[in-house]
Amino acid sequence: MYATLKTSGIDVPDYLTVEQHRRYSFKHTLPSKGSILFFVDNPRDLIYRIAENLCDAVITGSDYVRDWKIFQKAQTHLPKKWQELTVHKFLKFENITACTGRLNFLVHESCGIPTLDEFFYQTHNPVCFTKFPYLASRKIQKSRGYTSKYHSVLPQLLATFFSTRGTHGVQFPIIYSHGLTESKAITNKNVIIYDIMCSGKTSNLNNLKSIYQDHELIYVGLFGINKTNPDNNTARLLTEFTQLLKAGITKTV
Repeated sequence: MYATLKTSGIDVPDYLTVEQHRRYSFKHTLPSKGSILFFVDNPRDLIYRIAENLCDAVITGSDYVRDWKIFQKAQTHLPKKWQELTVHKFLKFENITACTGRLNFLVHESCGIPTLDEFFYQTHNPVCFTKFPYLASRKIQKSRGYTSKYHSVLPQLLATFFSTRGTHGVQFPIIYSHGLTESKAITNKNVIIYDIMCSGKTSNLNNLKSIYQDHELIYVGLFGINKTNPDNNTARLLTEFTQLLKAGITKTV
């Protein structure tokens, strides 16, 4: 993504150098002389920033956006300024991403479990780790194996593994993964992970196999808020930035 920004003429700091790899914001002047402030954050927190109206657009993965939308719809009390995310100008970066893949449920090969339904039929005290808890919960609730075992009891979303200790009434926990999600299933046969799989190389190296694959392709895109009364100057700058990115994508591909 940084290479595409540079090709688009954006003065991105060189994050491979010791001096600049911790520089998290920078300002760029567009050809029209308008300026845009960029900042770097992890993919999920970028969405929180735009929901809080702290920025006008973000470049992140569609998997994080889909997970956010499910979370947003499930809430009964949200700030009025939290509006729905849309794909700004429908700009996708499918052709330049290092990884274009799909979300999968994976288990360790030693489990010998062939399907998502069988995971719930055969596994005692199952646990799920994922960076996309709301997407995972929605998919799991559609599993016949899950509904057969837990009936109408919903999965419980937890912040850490230790949240399950001493917690009564937790039937099936979905635990937020803070990174290295694949490693969670290496030593625990009762663990299922829900993560994006691209080439499958990492999964093969760690003896993991997919037992369910999502049909929707994951892509990186420029996402913005669908505002009812957008600021004309902001809209103009975003349009100009989008055109620069499109030109950069063409050169990169």
